[in-house]
Amino acid sequence: MKTLIGVIAFFLMCGVAWSAPFLVCDPITDAIMFQIEVDGVEVVIDYPAEPDGSLHYDMAAHAGGDHTVRARASNMWQYGDWSDPFPFNADGPGVPSGLGFSAE
Repeated sequence: MKTLIGVIAFFLMCGVAWSAPFLVCDPITDAIMFQIEVDGVEVVIDYPAEPDGSLHYDMAAHAGGDHTVRARASNMWQYGDWSDPFPFNADGPGVPSGLGFSAE
């Protein structure tokens, strides 16, 4: 019984950890850094590219609700153009509902 409770607790913790929204993009040739702008704020986040040139930015530090982000990539010389604004909702998936039990 203790093992079953431990396994269930593990999966619940993993579900919470995996539910945070991420800003991702496909690999960009020679990209080494990204600048990310969230909600049009002047403060730009400098974020290193993954080894393959892709972006995988954890949005968990930003409050839930509606956001707009845009980003641009840099090679070793300069940054490219800003992307188009991308709207998204950071509230995460809904919780299961409608669960019912019956005796048979």
